[in-house]
Amino acid sequence: MKFFANDRKRAVEELRADLSHVLTGMLHQKELEASAASTRKQIESEGKDGKDAIEKAPMICPDCNAALTSINYELWGKKKFNPMTGNYEDDRAWGSSEMQLSCPACSATLDPDPAIDY
Repeated sequence: MKFFANDRKRAVEELRADLSHVLTGMLHQKELEASAASTRKQIESEGKDGKDAIEKAPMICPDCNAALTSINYELWGKKKFNPMTGNYEDDRAWGSSEMQLSCPACSATLDPDPAIDY
């Protein structure tokens, strides 16, 4: 009976970790959408006030030279082994999750700094 309880506990902890990663990804997506909406409103208001909104061309992929009208991204985190439970658990330390940006045309990895500041 104890064997099944440990398996069930481990399954619940793994599910909790998976959900944590999903929620983190959803949070990043919501932040990105809010930022895009804010920028769009700012550009629209600049146009209405008589100021010229500055339009930029999309970045160019350094590998395939495609115009990056969209960018793929992937989020993941780290797990640490807990000797008390014998399981790997989410590392909730600041900076323990990563984001990787890539070109949708050729899957080349993009440097995140210019893409975020663009």
